[in-house]
Amino acid sequence: SPIKSRSKAHEVIKKMLGSLGDQYTRFLSPEEFSRMSKYDITGIGINLREVSDGGGNAKLKVLGLVLDGPADISGVKQGDEILAVNGMDVIGKSSFEVSSLLQGPSKTFVVLKVKHGKCGPVKTVKIQRQVNATTPVSYRLEKVDNGKISVGYIRLKEFNALARKDLVIAMKRLQDKGASYFVMDLRDNLGGLVQAGIETAKLFLDEGDTVIYTAGRDMEAQKTVLADRKPLITAPLIVCDGSCNGK
Repeated sequence: SPIKSRSKAHEVIKKMLGSLGDQYTRFLSPEEFSRMSKYDITGIGINLREVSDGGGNAKLKVLGLVLDGPADISGVKQGDEILAVNGMDVIGKSSFEVSSLLQGPSKTFVVLKVKHGKCGPVKTVKIQRQVNATTPVSYRLEKVDNGKISVGYIRLKEFNALARKDLVIAMKRLQDKGASYFVMDLRDNLGGLVQAGIETAKLFLDEGDTVIYTAGRDMEAQKTVLADRKPLITAPLIVCDGSCNGK
């Protein structure tokens, strides 16, 4: 029989995608997508991940935290398991479902029950939501080689709506102070918005270089994004990831 309502169509699509057994594929309604496209869909500065416990059940773990964000300040740790939100048991729920439960107006509170580590204590944490983007960039000028060389040190905590703008400001100020070398510290970077990451990468690539490409069965999904201007700087740059190797 024909589908007569949008909600029914959404239910059918969810069942079809669920039959794929792919944990990375899911359907979002327009309302869910609108919430997800915001800077921080939880409002407390955490990313969640579904992790199998080996017995066919999924646990929700904290994959990453915004440094100095609400959850980080309240004592939530990377690797913590989320057990309940505002008194509601969330065991067995998807990361997106729980992210939706965490949402709320700025300055309001959410209460989490978390377990530290595999056998750690269970703790109740009250966190104040903060849904506005804050600068992810901090920087300073360092003198090396007995003060002969000036190095601009920049730490980028995540790729949010302010990342590119504040990174440009930081690099220009460091250049004005005499920086001739740069260190970009991405250790513990939470990730963030894809578009913010793309625009940030463009700052360091030559015009015409490939920034990112996508692939899929549908030809329309196969796209390539190229850098469209000269790099912001041509000075030597070291990018620190977990190992702080030069890139």
